[in-house]
Amino acid sequence: MIGDWLQSLQVRLALRVAALYIVAAVVVIVVLMSRAYDTARSLGDQELLLRANDLARYVTAGENGLSRFELPPNLIAMYEVPSGSDIFAIRDANGRLIAAAPPRFGELVAGWPRATSGPVRFGIRLDTEPGDLMA
Repeated sequence: MIGDWLQSLQVRLALRVAALYIVAAVVVIVVLMSRAYDTARSLGDQELLLRANDLARYVTAGENGLSRFELPPNLIAMYEVPSGSDIFAIRDANGRLIAAAPPRFGELVAGWPRATSGPVRFGIRLDTEPGDLMA
């Protein structure tokens, strides 16, 4: 009796249509997730560029020809928060460190190769224990 039911043309057609819908749904989900990831990465890059441009406004040429960096008090307070969620390092074209927050991050960045002409994505690990500095 079950064998007769599975040999029905209606059941076989329904199973094929269901399989087609499942495959199509998986493809749509994968495409949407991929687009969402690309959008999130793009927004992150835009935020990073805005922050970099904002910090670059506070870099000036000093009397000795070397670059200086002076943040206003409200931004100093934001970057000195112990959580370390906002960090930055500014280097000149020769790789000399101009400013960094927190200072531990500046110590890490000082050993990096010179910057390239375009943005480069990278990842680092900063341990929360004092004295631990890992790349």
